[in-house]
Amino acid sequence: MPLRTITIEGRAFRWIADWIDIEGRRTIRLRVWGGTKTSQALQAHLVATFREFRAAVERGEILRRTAVVDDTYIRPRDVRAAIEYALAHGWDPRASGQPFRLTAADASPSDDLAFVDIQ
Repeated sequence: MPLRTITIEGRAFRWIADWIDIEGRRTIRLRVWGGTKTSQALQAHLVATFREFRAAVERGEILRRTAVVDDTYIRPRDVRAAIEYALAHGWDPRASGQPFRLTAADASPSDDLAFVDIQ
């Protein structure tokens, strides 16, 4: 899977997202680099929130027994939100060292996705 590029305030960030199975749940793994290949990466794991589905069930628009298929994907706007959040909370993409991790305690990048902790 090739790296994608997103530009924020004139700075290019390279990112990649893929899916992994964590305890039977489809999880999106996001990795972002803003410096050289040895610079500190941004790393996050995200899962679908199904907020819209749950709201539709509560409104009676969808039966509760309806099967749900998780086909959630990460959009560039979600990546932008994660990068902007990380930069505002201490990520220095030019620094070296261990990845800067976003966790369940951090704000979600969208209504569709939430950060989760991976051990």
